[in-house]
Amino acid sequence: MLKRIPEIKNIGRFKSHTSGQAQFNKITFVYGRNTYGKSTLGDLLLSLQTNDISRINARTTIPKSGEAQRATLSFDTNGTSETNARLGTSGWNPGLPKGIELKVFDEGFYHKNVFASRKFNRITKENFSAFILGERGVTKAQLIAERNKSKSDATRERNKLEAAAFSGIKDLDGFLNLQPIDAVDKLNKT
Repeated sequence: MLKRIPEIKNIGRFKSHTSGQAQFNKITFVYGRNTYGKSTLGDLLLSLQTNDISRINARTTIPKSGEAQRATLSFDTNGTSETNARLGTSGWNPGLPKGIELKVFDEGFYHKNVFASRKFNRITKENFSAFILGERGVTKAQLIAERNKSKSDATRERNKLEAAAFSGIKDLDGFLNLQPIDAVDKLNKT
């Protein structure tokens, strides 16, 4: 679990932050007034979760100091020692420690998974179902949806081919139940 954030430098409102003795618990609720760094902290955690630093690069401290952005997040991995994830100019090194699962429930999560455009519609329900199913469940649900679409496409194509092939036959069932003619001579007479 995330234990502490020893350092955040030149990211959002954190020009030169050191945590001192502040520690996180198994579940930590972060709150504060607007412009106090909640979204920056959420983006920092999301950056580590996704291993994508583009959000952080967009959050340069104002005024710019010319110093590199960096951060250190400390994780309790086994109950006795801490492992650090460090953000530098090239990304997180190392990334999220093995066995650690990090979830960020911020405004972006809310809009993506719960209420898209503040409406509860089919897309929103699908996104919320995806949230409930989890990452593996979503992958399986997407596979099922792809297979269902392939099946529907194949059924439509089959129906189209049947309609084209038997367009001159008024009674398809009757035609299919006809007995085959044994001899060529009989075939030519009919």
